[in-house]
Parts: sequence; C-alpha cells; structure tokens
Amino acid sequence: MAQHHANVVLLIRIPQEVPRAAGVFEQFLVNLHEILHGHPVSFEILSYNQHIYFHAVIDKKYQELLEGQIYAIYPFAEIEVIPDYANQQMTTRGFAGTELFLQRSDILPIKEFHEFEADSLAGIVAVLTRAAQDDQVWIQILMRPIPDDWKLNFMRKLKMKFHSFRLFFRIKNYFKLQTAKGLRAMEMEAAKKKSAKHAYGVMVRLAYVGSTQQRAVNQLDALVKAFYQFNTIDLNQFRASGVKRSKSFFERYKHRVHDKEFVLGDAEAATIFHLPDPQGVPHVVHVL
Repeated sequence: MAQHHANVVLLIRIPQEVPRAAGVFEQFLVNLHEILHGHPVSFEILSYNQHIYFHAVIDKKYQELLEGQIYAIYPFAEIEVIPDYANQQMTTRGFAGTELFLQRSDILPIKEFHEFEADSLAGIVAVLTRAAQDDQVWIQILMRPIPDDWKLNFMRKLKMKFHSFRLFFRIKNYFKLQTAKGLRAMEMEAAKKKSAKHAYGVMVRLAYVGSTQQRAVNQLDALVKAFYQFNTIDLNQFRASGVKRSKSFFERYKHRVHDKEFVLGDAEAATIFHLPDPQGVPHVVHVL
C-alpha cells in the first residue's frame, strides 16, 4: 500500500453480538483472499477517550469490494468513511512507535485464537482501556493476500529446507525434556499445518501518543508486551524493532507502507485482529 494511493479510512461499528468472533473473522479473511488478489488492506485499532474504534484502510478503488465482504459476514455492522486519525499534530506531543517482526522463520506459527480460553484480543484491550483520557493508542495490521501459486510454494519449500538445516544447530533443543528429534518433528508438523492455510503477508505497527515522551515510551512497551501473549515457547514469537520517534515512522504509518512483511495463515491473522464481541470486550464502539 504505497503512500501515493488514494486510501479511504472506514470506521466499522461492530454488531451488538459477534459469536465466535475470531472464527468468524477467519472466514472473512478466507473470502477476502479470493477477492483482493494481492492488494493490501490495513486493519487498525484506535483507542481514544477510553473508547476503542476498529478501522479498515484500503485503496479507494477497492472500497466497495471490502465493504461488501464486511456486510456479507457482519450484516448488522455499520461502516462510515471518516478522516484519517493519524494526524501529524499528534507527533508534537509525546509520540513513540515500533514495528513487530517474527523471531524465527515465518513457516512456524504463532499462537492461534483457539488456544486461548477467552478472546485472543483481551490482553491487548486491557492495555487500551488503561490509556489516559487524552492519550491515543494506534495499532496497524497490514495484510496482503498472497496468491497460492508456484512462487509461494517454492519459497515455502526453500524456507522449510533452510529451517531443517538450522534446527540441527539449535543447541537449546538438546537441553529440553523432549528429544531434539521430537522437537524437529513437532515444528515440521506445525509448519505443514500452517502451509494449508491461506497466506497473508503481514506487517504490524504500534504507536502511543501521550502527554510526555517518557509516558509514550513506557506505555508503548506495555502494548508490545501485550502482543507477546501470541508467542509460543517452541514455535514462533513476536519481537519489536525498537522505539521509533522519527517523522519517517509516522509517515510509514500514515501512508500504510507495506514493504517488510512476514507470512501468517488466515487463522493467525484472525488471532491478532478481528471484530470482537462487545458483550465480552469492554469499551468497544459498536452499533447501538
């Protein structure tokens, strides 16, 4: 999603009830994968005045396609075009941002929503609801449907071979209760299961706007740690790129620059972003 595209920002008011929230959004991503044909969309969360807003940002020429898919899965949702909340004036206050990456090869999955007892976004929402009245929290998750063609399958096979080679040199595996051979088998099975899912090229950006620079940095750290709930001990983990305070980070956020992606399956993507059930997640802006 290059900066010169004419993006449109859509505010999504969530229906009053969304049973199986993450599972429903996974189906939405399956459908979207077949329609967008490699064109990126950004799913975003804004916390402001202790309310939590869900957005989608996409090139204007794909707006109707995206809205149609949202209404198909969430017929009682409300969608409104709004001005972009990513306002450069925010950077004159305390402002800090970062990008998340995967610690290991993206053939290995992160924790998926069905492994959580509650909504997989609950830990993130807990951080958002603790933001001060005038603070803002920005979460941007860019997703690009990756066509299931020879390029994707070739890269998967290449990554699998490289990963198998590296596994022999992961010394810490030999100090675990499971055998190294058992861990290798577990990882390869997890990679095989992930490869059966629809693939999305994903980028994650986080930002905090606070009353002071130090507050923004501290609260951003809490938000980053909330994403660590998706980490698994033996498979994959998120890591942060370090705190960014520069104008260039804001510009990348504002223009939804999509250039350093990692691959997630549709279930993993639905784990880190979905429209939650307002009955179980507080402060979410929903249809009245």
